Amino acid sequence: MPDRVVGVSTKHGSTGRYRKTTSLQHLEKWTDWLCDDKAGPFNAALAFAVTYCLVQVVVMTLSSHWAGTGVGVDESEQLMVMRVLAAGYGSSQPPLYTWLAHLTASLVGTSILALKIVKYGLLAGGLAAYFTAVRRLGFSNRAAAAAMFGLLLFPQIIWEMQHALTHSVAIFCFSSVLFLALVELLKRRSLAAYVLFGLATAAAMLSKYNNVIFLAALLLAALSLRETRAAIFDRRFPISVVVAILACLPTFHWSLAHLEDLLLHSDGFGVAEGGSAAATASLGVFGLGKAILNFAGLPVAVFAVAFLVAIRRPAPSSEPWPWPEKLLWRAIAFALLITLAVVLAGGVTQFRDRWMLPVFVLLPAALAMRLDA
Repeated sequence: MPDRVVGVSTKHGSTGRYRKTTSLQHLEKWTDWLCDDKAGPFNAALAFAVTYCLVQVVVMTLSSHWAGTGVGVDESEQLMVMRVLAAGYGSSQPPLYTWLAHLTASLVGTSILALKIVKYGLLAGGLAAYFTAVRRLGFSNRAAAAAMFGLLLFPQIIWEMQHALTHSVAIFCFSSVLFLALVELLKRRSLAAYVLFGLATAAAMLSKYNNVIFLAALLLAALSLRETRAAIFDRRFPISVVVAILACLPTFHWSLAHLEDLLLHSDGFGVAEGGSAAATASLGVFGLGKAILNFAGLPVAVFAVAFLVAIRRPAPSSEPWPWPEKLLWRAIAFALLITLAVVLAGGVTQFRDRWMLPVFVLLPAALAMRLDA
């Protein structure tokens, strides 16, 4: 009897190991297809992400009609203001998101469908630009797919942006587009590349004003590297500056003429709430650290597990860091330093997690590049 029991136990153990091995094999096959194969003319990972956004447009619109699901405060505001085209809309938010909503509404009507098309169109555009930028920098499809899906580890992107937010979706999309435009500028150094970089800069600024942190960090990182410095010092770079200023000029003029509206929500920063300078600085640094942890904690943890798995397997010794990877890590470091300087100089004590997007939007790409090495 004991022998029979042992035999059954061994058989079940073998079956369990077989099922585990089979599951891992299926997972590896799925990963191989997602990263390396194509769905039509597109990479499978990119097609998967875009398909998800298209499905969400249909599902979220139908659920709003059938289940009576309401819209959030931000989307309700868009339904009111998207009927007209203006240089500004009476708030501290720039107008690009509303412009896109107005354009969409002119095609499909002022409706929840228009809101979902804009939101998931921007999400899909941001993911596609991010994936393309990593590939254009010379990294593998696996690195690009890991970077793109790594973005969805940010709770503010996978949940908050799809649940309630509007302008934060625009800042995600156009910071990714700006990243891609810089990559094209560094790669091609053509007149068209400088013009497109200027347009991408304007789009990033008109998506949300705190994107100036991301723009400044990118430029400082490019200036700090020998391989990229020449593209910024190129005599055609002022073309990018002029294009960006001209595209932003109507909104800048409107903002100067409506300073009260521009500063309407400035009390949300909790400026100088600590009383003394030291207490305010302490509150600011603590609040910044908490926002960083809430925003970037999950992707860092997931990538850390991936690193631990990777280093246990035999692999060629890693080569010196390539300049694209250095560029991204330096951009993240500069963005953190700029944010810290703004916090200390402005006495900011209150933060929202999503404000960290311009600081850490490049983090999944940088981590994916390190894993690729």
